[in-house]
Parts: sequence; C-alpha cells; structure tokens
Amino acid sequence: MKRLLLAITIISILPCCEDRDTDMVTLSFEINAPLGPMDCLEIFEDPLYEWLEANGGGPVGGGGGSLIGSSGIQTRDFFVDLETKDQVEGAIAFVEGLGVPTGSYYMIGDSDKVGFGDRYRFVLTVDETSLPDGDYFDLVTKIRAELGGESALLRTSSDGSVREFWVYTESEDQLTEALTTLKQSFPTLALQDAEPSG
Repeated sequence: MKRLLLAITIISILPCCEDRDTDMVTLSFEINAPLGPMDCLEIFEDPLYEWLEANGGGPVGGGGGSLIGSSGIQTRDFFVDLETKDQVEGAIAFVEGLGVPTGSYYMIGDSDKVGFGDRYRFVLTVDETSLPDGDYFDLVTKIRAELGGESALLRTSSDGSVREFWVYTESEDQLTEALTTLKQSFPTLALQDAEPSG
C-alpha cells in the first residue's frame, strides 16, 4: 500500500517518462530526531550524496532544524533536486534504509507530507561515574555496533552525573538483546523511556 501511494504521488509530480529528461523536482526530508547539523550530515546527507553520485541528481542541501518550545531541536530537514521517478523512488528507499525514526516525513515538490520511518525511540541512561575515566565514547561506539550503525544513536546529553542516550531500533526485542550484551561491560546502563511501538 505504501509503494502504491508513493507511485501515485510521484506520477502526479513527475508525469513524464522516466527515461526522459524533466524539470527538477525537490525531494525534502524531515527527520524526527534532535540531530545537530554535523550529525545529520554524517548520518544522512553524506551517504545520500554518495548515492546520488552513482544514480544522478543534484547536490544535497541542509534545511536546518525545527525548534519546539525550550526543548531545543526536535527535527532536522534536508533536501535534494531530482529529475526522474526512479531517482525519487530510489532516494526515498535509500534514506529509509539508513534507519529513519518513526514520525519522519518526506515531501515531493509541493505535495503533502508523507510519513515514513520504522525506528522507535528508546532512552538509555548510565551513571557517568561508572564509566572508565568518565569516557562515554566507547559506549557510543558499542551501542551503534550492537544496534546497527550510525543512525542507531542520534542524541546524547548529560546533567553532570547521568548521561542519556537516545537510541532508535526496529523493536524493543532488538534493544533488550543489545542491552543484555552492553550491560556486561556497562552494568549501570538502563532503559529509562520507550516510545510506544503500536
């Protein structure tokens, strides 16, 4: 059903044949996560740029972040100019394959936003005094290794004694399995909050 809606949207925006040059259309993405500009560049924009080099399309542009109240950046936007239906379909599939949080959107030209993403948010905490030399970077590396890459961890913050990690996975079962392994090296690591998955 999702692919049918995508096809209808693309056909309405790009009615020409896919093997013929067309006017460029802007494909915009809104990622539902508190990403800084460099994180978005590393996790989403640079990989998309490399995909475009092989598949055609214009350069990737960063649109900035959206602020909600005093809680800081909640979403991060970026966009790319494309010519054909194949490029649009391929770019959407590629970005989603990088690991997109639920509640994210893409928009083709001036069409309505379309929801996409299959990663749910979980918040882990760890007692910073329990970390070797207070260094949490080793834990960051291991969280990403256990949960499948850069997009598995999109935010970390600290109040001086407890560090939070916002992680994104396809299911709580996947997180539970990873947490069991991680707690062998980081025993104070715990699940604090989970986004409903149903």
